[in-house]
Parts: sequence; structure tokens; C-alpha cells
Amino acid sequence: MHFTVSHFEIPAADLDRAAAFYRRAFGWEAEPLAWAGGPYLRLRSPLAPAPAIRGGLVPRAVSVAAQPLVVLHLHGGTLEEALAAVVAAGGSRELAPTAIGGFGRFACCRDSEGNLLGLWQAAAPQGP
Repeated sequence: MHFTVSHFEIPAADLDRAAAFYRRAFGWEAEPLAWAGGPYLRLRSPLAPAPAIRGGLVPRAVSVAAQPLVVLHLHGGTLEEALAAVVAAGGSRELAPTAIGGFGRFACCRDSEGNLLGLWQAAAPQGP
């Protein structure tokens, strides 16, 4: 299963381990970004157009006390499939998919780095 996501950045204690986790969980590819700002792994869905940057992995700041919640807007599968892939890749399920009004559904999980991730799936558009 492959998912498509809008841009995001996720902190990681071990960039290589995190890249392997996201490859196994969501099928995303990681590649180093050559720039002067320090280590950064660009993540992309293989289904996205070649120049489309979907997000990246950044080194976790030592001074960060609380783990951030990153919300991933998923397309290309269900939240149940995404949570199953997260667990199979070594993450954990934290909150089952929950309806948010008529807007969509929300779930939470943790990745291999212990980051709390929000997973969002928009409701299907209603016809006229």
C-alpha cells in the first residue's frame, strides 16, 4: 500500500532508522537533500510526480522536551490500512479512527522514533 501526503517534517533521533520505518510503513523513498542547512532526508511517495517533495526527516533537537504531533493527510488507502502498516513496520497504534463531524476521520500512531503522528483522511465529497 502506498499513501500520498502533503508536505511535512518529522524529527528523528536516527535518520536512517526513521527512513527505513517510513519505507516499510508507507512505501516512501528517502534521499539526502544537498543544502547548507544540515542533515535532511527528503521523503517522497514513489507515486508522486518526480519533482514533488512531500516532506522530510530532520534531526531531533536535543532541547525538545515534548514529542511533537505531526499530522499526515493521507490519500490512497484507509486509516485502518495505514495503522496496520505502521504496526507491521514497528510502530504502534495510539487512537483508533474517529469521525470528526462530516469532515473526515482522524487516528493516531507512533513511528519507530516515538513521534506521535496524527493520520487524517478527508471525507469523500458529497455530490449535488
